[in-house]
Amino acid sequence: MKIATEILQKCEVHESQLNIFSTNWPNGVELSEEWLKEAIELGLNIFWLENLVPEEKFEAYSNLRRALLADYDAKIVDIRTFTGILNNNLFASYEAQVKLIRAVYDDKVKPIHNLNEEQVKSLWREFINQKESSHDVYEAQRDLVYDKFFKRRTSSYKVYTIQVGKLLLKFLN
Repeated sequence: MKIATEILQKCEVHESQLNIFSTNWPNGVELSEEWLKEAIELGLNIFWLENLVPEEKFEAYSNLRRALLADYDAKIVDIRTFTGILNNNLFASYEAQVKLIRAVYDDKVKPIHNLNEEQVKSLWREFINQKESSHDVYEAQRDLVYDKFFKRRTSSYKVYTIQVGKLLLKFLN
């Protein structure tokens, strides 16, 4: 089946999607797995193709797509759970470091608290600097965890989208 810009317009796709399509396939394109993979890599949302599935085939298509979505959701839950556990562990480690830093501060301040305000202020700044440094380390570690999560989620979503696209190709050809 060949599709052209006019078909996307009839399906009322978003203008950004229309631009991706018309820029890369100004003369239209024959639906194929190769095109599907290229379209997804370029950021084209292929779900508008569902509008082209014949009415008599749509229920069968929907049932199969729901199964693919359930599989994708299960993978994402696993990834999200693992990421949450990692982040919780990182944050707990950060909180433990802050408690230790605060304990050191408290031990240093107790004997001099009433005697020298400048020393207390200096120790407080030292505590805050150490706390901020620990927080920076936590954020950097957390960001790495979330980057991995988003890469895995994106990868899983691409796999899901390609599977749905292949399914659409079967129902459209």
